[in-house]
Amino acid sequence: MKLISTLLGILIIFIGLLFLSTTILNEPYRNVMVKIVGIMVLICGIFVLKKIAKFGKQKPY
Repeated sequence: MKLISTLLGILIIFIGLLFLSTTILNEPYRNVMVKIVGIMVLICGIFVLKKIAKFGKQKPY
């Protein structure tokens, strides 16, 4: 289950980075909206990795 959650979080982060790197020519309003959506998706992916997959806190054995 941890592996699936980790892969899901990485996939969500990848999609957020795709939104951040997208640029629409001659549409400044849409560019800003796409960047905002990209940041929100990126934060959601980080949340999935940190809280659900517990990727940030590894317990020593």
